[in-house]
Amino acid sequence: MALGGYRAFSKMDIKVGQDLLVVSFDNSSFAPSLTPPLTTVEANAAELSYKAIANATTFVKTGRLDNLQVDTHLVKRSSCGCLNFNYQTISERLSISQLLLKHNKTPVIEKIYDYLFGEYIEGEDLYQIKDDLAVFVKMLCEMMDMDKFNIYQKDVTVVFLQIISQPLFRYTTAELFFDFLMSLQYELRNTIIDIDQQLRLMDLFSSFYRELAITNWQVIHGQQEGMERMSRLINSMTVDMLRMEDEGRIPYERALDNLNSIGMQTAYLFTFEEPVYHPRETRFIKPDKLLFRAYYDKKGAVAIPEQLQLMDTDDIFNHDKLPKDRRVTMVLSPLFSDEELYGILMSEMHYESFRNIAPVTIQISVALKSLSLLEQQSKIQQQLRENLDQMSESNSFLAEISKTDQLTGLYNRWGFLDHVQSIVSNPRNYHKEIMVLYADMDNLKTINDEYGHDEGDFALKEIAAILKEAFRNTDVVARFGGDEFVAFALLGIPDYENIMKRRIAEITERHNKTINKPYRIEMSTGICELHCEPALDISGVLETADKKLYQEKK
Repeated sequence: MALGGYRAFSKMDIKVGQDLLVVSFDNSSFAPSLTPPLTTVEANAAELSYKAIANATTFVKTGRLDNLQVDTHLVKRSSCGCLNFNYQTISERLSISQLLLKHNKTPVIEKIYDYLFGEYIEGEDLYQIKDDLAVFVKMLCEMMDMDKFNIYQKDVTVVFLQIISQPLFRYTTAELFFDFLMSLQYELRNTIIDIDQQLRLMDLFSSFYRELAITNWQVIHGQQEGMERMSRLINSMTVDMLRMEDEGRIPYERALDNLNSIGMQTAYLFTFEEPVYHPRETRFIKPDKLLFRAYYDKKGAVAIPEQLQLMDTDDIFNHDKLPKDRRVTMVLSPLFSDEELYGILMSEMHYESFRNIAPVTIQISVALKSLSLLEQQSKIQQQLRENLDQMSESNSFLAEISKTDQLTGLYNRWGFLDHVQSIVSNPRNYHKEIMVLYADMDNLKTINDEYGHDEGDFALKEIAAILKEAFRNTDVVARFGGDEFVAFALLGIPDYENIMKRRIAEITERHNKTINKPYRIEMSTGICELHCEPALDISGVLETADKKLYQEKK
């Protein structure tokens, strides 16, 4: 909310800390990074959560829980118009003045620990830092004796350098540590009367601040390098996963390569058989099965064979790839995009590397989303191909139907002209002898009138059968319309007209004897013989054949 306010004020040309004084709450970790740094009331939510968890067993056993409280403190920064930080406030908060007393310093040092690290943070490195910090504070207090300043100055510097050479800023911030040092300096200086000793103390702390600034720069530089490593890693994840291998296998194991560089000791990648749609504010229904795609351990990333991938969802915590020789703590991260859940990443790491989980899972989710889209696209393309094939088959079928006479099964007018044109246009047929026949059934009207149209259709089909029998399979025979038929043939010899007429007459006579009808089936024909030429006018040839047909009919 404070960040949103800062942006809104900036657009209105209102200067925070000057035109408008801002105080916020919680002292979130980003507060000092705002411009100007944000004054807040510190109420440590993490500490409150820690206390709640620590008392959870009491709540389970008794059904009640005493009120839990954490101390609140005003943390002044320049957003409220403060020009200088009041280090006396921190000194009083930590009771630093009590360090100079001769009695036990432990309660004050515990307060310093609490201020810097919070009571909820643990870690082996932190134990050593706390020990060194206690030595550092005690040595500084003893230095206040005039006779011991020179004796302890070098040693206390060595201890300070040892503190900041450790992973101090994993557990606290540079701001908190700097404020602690300034408050300590403030309190120690107030106890010194001698001006020379005050100057030596200021020089000593100046050297501390210089080393602290260098260390902080190294931390920032290390974080930048870590971010660059993370950037290289997550960029390679998507590229490697999308680079499918032979037979379209997705190399899921490549998403887990080099995870040790960001602190992951082991990792296990699971995906659901199909993306799970999970709308907001609805109960998540866990799929019974998932696919164990790949895992990562100290030997590297390994793909699970396809035939071994399917497993019960409840078995993700109990499979043979988990370490069996030690205790294992896993972080379970959903892999999702919007309202689609693709799977789970289960990883083992030190809690200091938890910040790396989000960018890794986001990138794997992006890759899985892309793969899901590619798979959908592939299915759509396959369906389109199948549809196109079907359409092509249908079009071919329709084209064939459109060229065929439904009654006789012969070509129709369009089919005949189209087929003949392709023969005539073929250079291999140039100058060959061809024959074009035009036939007309005799007495179709009489048959229709006396015996009915079914008999007329039968007679037309018989004409078609006679012509098909008279010509070869390679010739083109068609019903041109009504009772008119045409045929086209490439000949090997000239003067074939009489041979063809005689053949048609013989076949017609044989059909009439076998059909046992009270009428004869006959046709008149006109035949033209000529040479095949590219510029042949087939319509003109048919017209000539038609004229010869009518001469015969008369």
